[in-house]
Amino acid sequence: MKVFHMLNSTLLSGAANYCLLFCQEQIKRGHDVLLYVEPGWAQKIADKRGIKNICEPSLSRIHQCDPIAIYRLKKAIAKHNPDVVYAHINKGSWLAAAISKCDFENVKTIRVRVDADPPKPYPTNRFIHKRWFDRIIAGSEMHKEACIKNLKYPEHRIDVIHGVTDTIKYAPDAKIRAELRQKYNIAEDEVVILQLGRLSPVKGHTYALEAFAALQNLPVKMRLAVFAYDAEIPRESLQDYAAELGISDKVKFFGYEENMPDFLKACDIGLIASVRSEATSRATLEYMATGLPTVATRVGVIPELMTGDFAEFCVEPKNSAALASALSKLLTDKNLRLDLGKQARDKIQNEYSLEILAHAIEASLQKVFRS
Repeated sequence: MKVFHMLNSTLLSGAANYCLLFCQEQIKRGHDVLLYVEPGWAQKIADKRGIKNICEPSLSRIHQCDPIAIYRLKKAIAKHNPDVVYAHINKGSWLAAAISKCDFENVKTIRVRVDADPPKPYPTNRFIHKRWFDRIIAGSEMHKEACIKNLKYPEHRIDVIHGVTDTIKYAPDAKIRAELRQKYNIAEDEVVILQLGRLSPVKGHTYALEAFAALQNLPVKMRLAVFAYDAEIPRESLQDYAAELGISDKVKFFGYEENMPDFLKACDIGLIASVRSEATSRATLEYMATGLPTVATRVGVIPELMTGDFAEFCVEPKNSAALASALSKLLTDKNLRLDLGKQARDKIQNEYSLEILAHAIEASLQKVFRS
């Protein structure tokens, strides 16, 4: 089957990663996949993963109905001649469906909704989705409910396919753990808390620093490792805040790392302090796949991922005291850390693996071509 994905995103966000995983799994299943994408991180990763793509600068203007952007999109769709078109991210996604439905015969269109913001409940938006999208793939029950409520979209035309992660790449590895901890002079009895996420106010870095500062009286050796690329907040401002809190000697900031999965294996606890966003929560999936017990805020899709025994460690956002309280339970109880870590790994393997994503994608395709 010939498949066309449109991704107008420059960042390697959760939504962009979701799209790239879709492409990878469809390629493995023998589909002829083409990704139409803006220049940026997502396109670079697509190249590295061997995903055939067209890097199109004009895509950034598609939501403005720029005639050149529309012409080039139409030309790309015509050349690939797809059986199905997937539209990712909300900026101008409707144009991919409109072009496909108005200018080509028998092309199926699917809107992939894993956006952080819910769809707008406007009559025009409802018309577009009902008329031009044959199906919606929602990245969570939260997204599904928003589509039903705001778009009045028929429930039977929505498939929920959660984000997943590579359980092999993110498997725990004692050898890698030991090597990295030796490289960074981390003693085995030190507990390393890890925070992943771009440097943006939505990721709650200040709350994470405040929570970590509140834990310094515990009789536990600890460090906080913050991995993020610069976005909306200068790294220096967070480093200054760490110094103001008196924890700069125990906090280390890292930029983007190619071998990020290895760094997870050297850590002990995953931390998410986001105040919103987390539409797919890639970090939660990667933490849990690596066997890291996780403390997170109750935003986005996280409550759907952290159920059962994990729910106790899912706290209200913008609350550094609540983060500190949850972290302290894990810091002071190694057996609890190890037990929750094993449970987390098992959960991801059983419910959020690449194999599960592949089966879900194929099932969704069968439904859209039966309708």
